[in-house]
Amino acid sequence: MRLVALQRGDSDSQKGDVFRGVLFRVVEPGSLRGSGKVVLRYPFRQELTRGDLYLRVYTREHPLGTTRMAIVPPQGRDRTSGKEVR
Repeated sequence: MRLVALQRGDSDSQKGDVFRGVLFRVVEPGSLRGSGKVVLRYPFRQELTRGDLYLRVYTREHPLGTTRMAIVPPQGRDRTSGKEVR
């Protein structure tokens, strides 16, 4: 494994996946495990709920990354505002 990254992007019916950058490296190159906690600013939380944030794994066999992996936003209450999150 070379890298696992939280990335920004969306899908376009004509262009396919549109890459807009790496936000966070979950697993660094050369590591076999990784974990982390990412606090997202408001615009990135909106992207998360729209499905525009995803994980991608980079390996020797897939140097340009594997298929994007969806992230399911948490349900419940927002810990900062106390409002219901859906």
